Amino acid sequence: MDIEVSEKNGITILHFQGRLDMYNVTELRESFQDLLNKKKFKVILDLYKITFIDSSALGAIISLSNSLQVNGYRLRICIDKQKLLLFHHFALDKQMSLHSSLEAALLSF
Repeated sequence: MDIEVSEKNGITILHFQGRLDMYNVTELRESFQDLLNKKKFKVILDLYKITFIDSSALGAIISLSNSLQVNGYRLRICIDKQKLLLFHHFALDKQMSLHSSLEAALLSF
């Protein structure tokens, strides 16, 4: 898994590439905790270049979403149609703000 962090209009964007799974979930959780420690509460996860995601990575994403909601903010996620089905299967589309493009996610803030 590779993570590239960028910022646009005060919004932190995490661009992921590769696999999100139990082998790198600790790194994923540390990245999320770093965001919270730095008070980065406007966050977009760009999952377009993710080739695989497992339940441990989904759990980390849910945890980040919950932490942001406690502070009055919500997580935005950019995903393709295939990953949207996975999020829909677990009813995460009702809990999180999912978008088909980075531009749409940016505009949603």
